Amino acid sequence: MNLERMLQDIELHNHLCLIYESLEEWRAVTIPFIAIGLQRRERCICVLSDQSADMVRAHLGQKGVDVASVERSGQLIIAYGPEAYTTEMSFEPERIIDLAIARTEEAIREGYSGLRVIGDMTWAVRDYPGLDKLLEYEARLNRELFPKYPCLGICQYDRRKFSSKLIKGVIMTHPLLVKENRVYNNFYYVPPEDFLGRNRAAMEVQHWLNNLERERHIQQMREKFVEDILAAGARSAEQVFKDYRQFWPRAEEKTAPIIKNPLTLRQRQILNLIAQGGTNRQIGESLKLSEQTVKNHIVTILRKLNARDRSHAVAIAMDHQWIVVE
Repeated sequence: MNLERMLQDIELHNHLCLIYESLEEWRAVTIPFIAIGLQRRERCICVLSDQSADMVRAHLGQKGVDVASVERSGQLIIAYGPEAYTTEMSFEPERIIDLAIARTEEAIREGYSGLRVIGDMTWAVRDYPGLDKLLEYEARLNRELFPKYPCLGICQYDRRKFSSKLIKGVIMTHPLLVKENRVYNNFYYVPPEDFLGRNRAAMEVQHWLNNLERERHIQQMREKFVEDILAAGARSAEQVFKDYRQFWPRAEEKTAPIIKNPLTLRQRQILNLIAQGGTNRQIGESLKLSEQTVKNHIVTILRKLNARDRSHAVAIAMDHQWIVVE
């Protein structure tokens, strides 16, 4: 799956980061990301640092976008970092988040389906007051903006210009990550309540340990899957491998390219409880649902994931990081 197709699968309410090392990498994400948003009738804001606005306009034009028209209508806004992120040359997370919420609500009032923002952060290498709160800002977006409002954003960081310490924090504060023309579910992501908590270091360690445990569980599920295929009388080792790759696309990848999550929040909750050993009755009591409603949800989950049974559905969802069992 190419990068543009991956970007098309990403919906509103998501927060991504691009770690790039060349103008070509930056452009390969920026131009299709904006073009997709314009096609979906979203308001698009492109925040630049050292890049040329005319270059962006030219590349969008090559993709068939009537740039003059969308800028004139206000659907596309091109701005520069300091004017978009600072007040009187000071970086204030509260003000920027409030502004993003207001911009999103304004877009909806004006008939757009949502707000799409892509912002290059290279301007932040300069010494603006308040930039010590940059990672706090990134983490708070995951709590205060993206879950609550129809907004989609990519924060772009030039790895050549920021410290490794800052880049590490950026990775930890973005649920999805774009690198080398691929979009990844980021299992190094730390939720805001943990990242901003007092015991952040301890929570980082716990997340790393959880990742190890999850990988162990996934490996066990893979092994069981292959055993099931063999027990069912697979025709050959080649057929087993074909089936294995169909259901386990991460077998040879440390981090999986993102696949659109087909599950609702309620379905993910149910799968999490199944993974913890819950019966239909126990799940119903926990979620205040009838046992029949739980059964109906499970039937839908199996159909959506093309899963043979409950365990297989859990394994598929965990492999794609649609659920994380603590």
